[in-house]
Amino acid sequence: SEFEQTYIYPIHTEKGRIVSKKELLELKPKKYPSNPSSDQYFIFDLDKPKELDPFVFDKGHELLKDKVAQLEKVKMPFTITLWELAQIRK
Repeated sequence: SEFEQTYIYPIHTEKGRIVSKKELLELKPKKYPSNPSSDQYFIFDLDKPKELDPFVFDKGHELLKDKVAQLEKVKMPFTITLWELAQIRK
């Protein structure tokens, strides 16, 4: 199966901050949609989305299968290298 991505959000890593679970709960429900399970979180700002040409990725590709399954199960972000991303692009 496939999925298509037409934009990406740049991350402002220089503006990140660490917040406690209590502080994160004070952001809810407006900005944090699920129940926090850790004591601390690294929060960062996102820039406006950048448009991409429509990239279609092979969701069934071996490099991505486990990561997508994990994402769907725990609803937490995962990382993938640029090289891995290039390999799964159709």
